[in-house]
Amino acid sequence: MCLLYKKTIAICILISCAVLMHMSAMAATFKQGFYIDPTDSLTVNEVSQQPFRHYKDNLHLGFIDGSVWVKIDIDTYTTQTDRAQKINEDQVLILSPFVLEKITVYEPFNQGWKTQSGGSLASLASRICPYGMHCFILTNEENVAQKMVFIKIKHTGYLTLKSEITSISALATITAVYTESITFAQSIALSLFIVSLVLILIDRSLFIVIYSVMQLSIFLYIVFASGKMYLFFPLTSVENFSYLNYQFVNLRIFLIIFLGYAFTKNYAPPNTYKQMIYLLLACSIFAFFLIAFDHMRLGIYLYVITIALNLPVQFYGLQKSVNMPINIQRLLKTSYLVFTSVVIYGYINIFTGSETLTDRGAEFIFFTNYRLNGLAFGVVVFLVLIFKYYDEKIKSILREKDLQIDVETSRINNEKLKERQTLIDILTHELKNPLTTLRFATYSLNQKLASDSENQSRTHRINATLDRMDQMITQVANSNKIDRFQIEQSPIEVNAKALITQIIEDLLPSDVPLQRQFDMSVPEKMVFFGNTQMLVLIIENLISNALKYSKPNTLISMHGHQDHEPLCPP
Repeated sequence: MCLLYKKTIAICILISCAVLMHMSAMAATFKQGFYIDPTDSLTVNEVSQQPFRHYKDNLHLGFIDGSVWVKIDIDTYTTQTDRAQKINEDQVLILSPFVLEKITVYEPFNQGWKTQSGGSLASLASRICPYGMHCFILTNEENVAQKMVFIKIKHTGYLTLKSEITSISALATITAVYTESITFAQSIALSLFIVSLVLILIDRSLFIVIYSVMQLSIFLYIVFASGKMYLFFPLTSVENFSYLNYQFVNLRIFLIIFLGYAFTKNYAPPNTYKQMIYLLLACSIFAFFLIAFDHMRLGIYLYVITIALNLPVQFYGLQKSVNMPINIQRLLKTSYLVFTSVVIYGYINIFTGSETLTDRGAEFIFFTNYRLNGLAFGVVVFLVLIFKYYDEKIKSILREKDLQIDVETSRINNEKLKERQTLIDILTHELKNPLTTLRFATYSLNQKLASDSENQSRTHRINATLDRMDQMITQVANSNKIDRFQIEQSPIEVNAKALITQIIEDLLPSDVPLQRQFDMSVPEKMVFFGNTQMLVLIIENLISNALKYSKPNTLISMHGHQDHEPLCPP
């Protein structure tokens, strides 16, 4: 951080020195105009007779067939004092950006023309400027207050031109400022790339990986634009500068689309969104091949259309995502809107060549250039991560509170269950006391009525009923114990026909034969597999309901069949 601060201070000092040098050096002013030669056949003498359209500051003409001529009228002295006092110092014409392929400068000299060639396709040995600008020395002739210079430019991509005239003495300062700014830009881009690698260790998501790749591409582009990459990779030589420049831009568009998808996919966007993203990525890849096979204009048009369509597609994905935090939605929507508006507005100025918008267009293109070192993307990515972790922290706190509520609710329910179980234990214990008394009474009654067979049958039925009640109470008590994990219930095999017959005999009056009331068709070897007491309760309930709700003397049919598998496996 300290080194970064020192570099920032150094750049400010160099810029201040450059301003002072310009103020102290020869203050040349100039007027600019342009003329388009669609056939690329005119000579400088023929072009000098053509009408030139005046423009200010930077020139943006979009795609041009043929060549573009620029006329610069230079007034080497801005005051009468300057005219009276000759300053014997040559001037330097600086043209940028470096992507301009072929430049020819025509300077009047000895009633003829002195020519200088340059451009990104020129030899590196002939350069007097840092990699990123084109410089041409203009001879300072005696007793010449004004000079007219013609510049011929041939370029295969969209054409944008920035021109500046300064003195030889000020060139060194400008070069130092430019070199320092490139070094500063590389440091920022590399620092952001290292930070992205650290983020990968913290959050190994596709979103961070894509951002890291994009930041690496930004760093490599700055190194590429500074000319340092050529020392290690001959593919990045001046002959390929224009081609690689557009491919780097196309790569950034591809990664921007992929970056948005990598984050949105975590929130279950609809399949329609995914399909549209795949289509945009395919368009970006197709633009890559168009540029690779010398269809540069179509390729650039395609990737500009692609980045424009990315805005509504990403908006759609954000809107249809599930459970995406609202603050992240707002941040991403604002970022997409600002970035896309800036890019599209800048490219519209370039493609249309509107002179009334050239200054703003240049500023917009600079804003979206790689010279921002990825800071804009980095800020958005870091804010998204902060909002994401903040949202996850809030959700974690809410989950902990919900868990605490669940634990407390479970504790209260367990206390209520224990109270209910205690009450059932008391009730089952108290219900057994009168059953014991009734058993003793029926036993005494049975002894007294030993000679009365009819009454013996009735007391037998009473005992059977008491047994069933005792079994029911025991079953309730056992179930209560099972709820408290105090005993385990073991199912057994019971003969189905014998059990059903016994229950029917206990329920029917003694004077009603079983065959007259029931038509029972149950296999002899059919068995029930389960708890006997529960089976008795179920079957007794079924038979009781049949007897209760059927008309008198109605024949009740009962049929059974044996399954190969138990209904409830042990």
